Amino acid sequence: MSTRGTDLVLDILESYRFDDRDEQTIREEWIFPLLSLLGYGATTLNEIKRNPTARLASPLRRLGSRRIEVDYVPTVLGHQLWIIEAKASIPNVDLDDHLSQAWSYATHPEIDVPLMVLADGRRIIVYDVTHVDWDRPVLDIARFELRSRFEELLSTLGARNVTRQAERRVLRHLAQVMKAQLRAESLDRIVEEVKKSRREAASSVADNARAILTDQEAREHALHQRVRDAAGVWGLAQEANRPWGGVSAAQAKEFVGMVENLPAATRLRELRSFVDACTPQRTPESSPRMFFPSRVLLFAGCLGLRTDPVCAEFAETVVASSLRDHLLAFPQDELARAAHRLELVLVPFVLRSYLSDGGARLQDAIRERSTVLDDESLLRHPLDADEALIRSTMLTCTAIWFRHEPWQVSSLNQFAQTLEELLPSLDFKRDGVRGPAGNPYLERWQRSDPLVEMTLVLAGEADPVPALDEDVLFRVERLAETNDSLVKQWAQNLLDRRPS
Repeated sequence: MSTRGTDLVLDILESYRFDDRDEQTIREEWIFPLLSLLGYGATTLNEIKRNPTARLASPLRRLGSRRIEVDYVPTVLGHQLWIIEAKASIPNVDLDDHLSQAWSYATHPEIDVPLMVLADGRRIIVYDVTHVDWDRPVLDIARFELRSRFEELLSTLGARNVTRQAERRVLRHLAQVMKAQLRAESLDRIVEEVKKSRREAASSVADNARAILTDQEAREHALHQRVRDAAGVWGLAQEANRPWGGVSAAQAKEFVGMVENLPAATRLRELRSFVDACTPQRTPESSPRMFFPSRVLLFAGCLGLRTDPVCAEFAETVVASSLRDHLLAFPQDELARAAHRLELVLVPFVLRSYLSDGGARLQDAIRERSTVLDDESLLRHPLDADEALIRSTMLTCTAIWFRHEPWQVSSLNQFAQTLEELLPSLDFKRDGVRGPAGNPYLERWQRSDPLVEMTLVLAGEADPVPALDEDVLFRVERLAETNDSLVKQWAQNLLDRRPS
């Protein structure tokens, strides 16, 4: 939930009227929304057990002859660490009665949680049942303070923090037990028991991590799909419009599927929308500023649409023009050629600039940030110095790209030339953050054009392989004679597979 959404819910909870509500209503209208803010519930992996019961067999625990029922037992990945009991705000009701009932449940062997919470309409009170003075609150928040003190509540009971709270309490009590021993050998025995517990818990921890990663992947896929369904092929064009990156077979397949699943009457129009995103308009200033990965995705998509009865002719035209533009450096489009010249030097220049003076600071910032994030956040959104470098480079290049004025051939060429002259003089560090795997400092970009490489690979893997006009064929033959082994391999593969 966004910060604004959280604040709105907290405002509602602060102003909620308990006086004329029964306990069941309070549970559903007040407790449950609060638990959702704390990270529990159906949209998470942290189940909330509602109204669970336990048979309190011990005479010291039995209240009459009945079982004791508690409102909610929130769990973290299925493991229970605290309970919450809701009571209506009724004058002259002794809190001790509710407190003793909650304690009986929290300390029951079937439940055995370190924390319990009472909410009575006026306050949220957190108790630690492992303390000697367990009836003294460790946190007491008035309802009208809920928004201003929510971070305290979140750090104590939030699903992403409560395990650390429990961990500190367990370690504190373990330390007390160890201090009470009479023989040093007893300490060794305790340490071995802890090691045994660690070994037994290892598989559960691995399962927990896998569950979080799987859930995060599913969430991102669902969000991605919703955005794509809403934005269509134009959205794919914008998504691919990034300073660097490859185009996978899955992306190309998705492009083709998105078009082919449309009604026949709208397919060609949708495909043209992507082409328009990559095509200069009447004036340079109004031309879309597309990075080369967008052009690569368009080429890959049209390779797959050549068999579509509606789009085939148009797709063949795009494939032919893309081959000429990509392999012959935009022979009829000076603006696109100048823009491509700029992007080939802009991205490595920005990347190396970060490494020349900010690489160490970037790593320090990542380490510092990692210490304040909870384990689940780090799993869902891993902080990695290389990834941070790549993201920073992408964002900076995108900002420069879209803010550069004027968007004209002379200006783009002048800017590119300036960076080309400065690039060799950058003294960047190679002993820390390393950027993209396989080409950490984008040095290959100065030897071999990535747009050419991707086009060779896609064309050579297409079925059927596209036809090559005379100029393009000559260029591919020269690339097959280059000293670069990869380019030579990809060019030769295209020549070998092309129709005779």
